[in-house]
Parts: sequence; structure tokens; C-alpha cells
Amino acid sequence: MMNVMNAWGLLGICIAAEVVATTLLTKSDGFNRPLYGIMAIVLFAGCFFALSHVLTRIPVGVAQFAQRIGMKAGGAGEAGPAHLAGRDDGAEAIDQKGAHAAAVSH
Repeated sequence: MMNVMNAWGLLGICIAAEVVATTLLTKSDGFNRPLYGIMAIVLFAGCFFALSHVLTRIPVGVAQFAQRIGMKAGGAGEAGPAHLAGRDDGAEAIDQKGAHAAAVSH
């Protein structure tokens, strides 16, 4: 039986594994290097399995918020999609995204 403290620890491991998986996914170069892609898929599958156990003890909204904050802190929240979009510089993509958001809001 999992208690709440174990659930938080497992959630932390899930967040770290997702950051690593996202990094591996970008290194797969569009699955041109399949080993990285396969490792990413295995990590993501493990995260979903572990998260299914975490959600028996922690509310979904709290777990999702913690996971998003962890992904942003790990740097995978913006750099991964930027790389997949064909841009190698994650910081440049973040700046462009911020400029686009500012232009849209005005």
C-alpha cells in the first residue's frame, strides 16, 4: 500500500524521468537515431505506469501542476518542442514564443 509521502517521492521520480525522456526524444533526431527514441518511449511508458499509482493518493490537479513545474525547472518544457520544430536553440525559441504571445495579446 502506498502512502502519501511515497506518492510524492514517486511523482518526483516521474518528473525527473520525463525530463530525461524529453531530452532523449530530442536527441533521437526525428527517430533517425532509434536507440534514443526507444529509450524515451520506455521512460514515458514507465512514467505513465508510475503516475497511475501516484494518482491513487494525490489529486490529479496537484500532480499535474507539480509535473508541469518540474518539467519547466528541468528545461524540457520549452527546449524539447523548440528542437522538434527545427530550432536548435531552445532559448531563441522561448524568446520567439514570448514575442508571439505579446503580439497576440495586444
